[in-house]
Amino acid sequence: MHYERILPAGSGDPLRYTDARFEPTDPLFDAEEPAPVRPWRRKRSAVAAALAATVACGGVDRPGIHATDSILVQLEAGAAPPAHAGDDSEGPPIVALQSVAPQEEAPLLRVPLQPGTDPIAAAEEASRRSGVAFAEPVYMYQTSKTPNDPRYKDLWGLAAIDAPGAWARMTGDRAVAVAIVDDGVALDHPDLKANIWVNKQELAGNGVDDDLDGFVDDVHGWDFVDNDPDPSPAATGAERWHGSHVSGTIGATGDNRVGVTGVNWKVSLMALRAIGPQGGRSDDLARAIDFAADHGARIINASWGGGGASQVLSKAIERAGKKGVLFVAAAGNDAAAKPGYPASLKLDNVLSVGATTPDDLLAPFSDRGALVAAPGVGILSTTAPGQYERYDGTSMASPHVAGVAALLWAAHPNASLDQVRKAILS
Repeated sequence: MHYERILPAGSGDPLRYTDARFEPTDPLFDAEEPAPVRPWRRKRSAVAAALAATVACGGVDRPGIHATDSILVQLEAGAAPPAHAGDDSEGPPIVALQSVAPQEEAPLLRVPLQPGTDPIAAAEEASRRSGVAFAEPVYMYQTSKTPNDPRYKDLWGLAAIDAPGAWARMTGDRAVAVAIVDDGVALDHPDLKANIWVNKQELAGNGVDDDLDGFVDDVHGWDFVDNDPDPSPAATGAERWHGSHVSGTIGATGDNRVGVTGVNWKVSLMALRAIGPQGGRSDDLARAIDFAADHGARIINASWGGGGASQVLSKAIERAGKKGVLFVAAAGNDAAAKPGYPASLKLDNVLSVGATTPDDLLAPFSDRGALVAAPGVGILSTTAPGQYERYDGTSMASPHVAGVAALLWAAHPNASLDQVRKAILS
């Protein structure tokens, strides 16, 4: 069952509530009293804070924070500057800069670094040397970025998590794939089509399984309901744009002068349709999760629940975790004391997400006890091609967090699942 309530565009009155009851009994669930929900909004940007968090990647630069090619060294008065970096005259020449304070006589030096050197560690080492007043990385500063999408001002959720603070560092990367396991994605929506995942090993429309993965023509994903290569929503039905709405929050194309923007301006949205008009079967959902993990998705967004605890589904989520895939799951809309299945799985790759209001309070409908909470009321996003609607529910909160994870991996491509998860939770 989708975790959503649907609002017509511009309306504040809910038309529909989902009312599934969640009573998980699987031993993977936490039977203890749930911890208080930690709102996703902080005194400073939650997204920017996550991006700026120390993700240990072996000396890799944190994009947008400092340069990696050199450090700045301020000598003490009277200290003689070396001509070259290193201990011999063969190193790169050191550039003497004008001192920041004109009255200072000691030069400020730009010292080149060897490729792969950690600028922070190098600055700390240089500052301990005789004759050095201080040393620091070359910090980088960016202009504030906001997209030119005409309805950006209506996206209160992005403002609540201060996404612009993150965009100054990173707006996303299409090398990061996020699997949308849902009721389909509108592949031809003008705000989504540039960010739809492409299986580069498959040729479209030739009727051949080019990449030998067991799926023919799976160029943009797969439809596990109808078992065909078109993961678009069902042809009819009023409630068939859930996955498209989720996709827009994660990755509606930013700065394209069209509609809205997602948490990521650039990302690869892997469309996996596993929910039909009657709901989603556990085996179809499990197959979709396996597909995502096997085809390079870093994140799976699961804005659904309501069934019993399934070993088949749980094992698929666990398999994905072993391949480094983060599973972001909506907590549920029953105001229950703990998240519903599968958000309540006690697995290291699962992040459960509750919903908050524009007042930064837990939404009355949101299940309690989720690990994080994110905006989930009146969220404007993509639906039918060229259209946008406001939905609310934990279904809408989950993609905010999935989007943050994608930004983190865009900024830190070598980060592990555990590092990204901890950065979000810290």
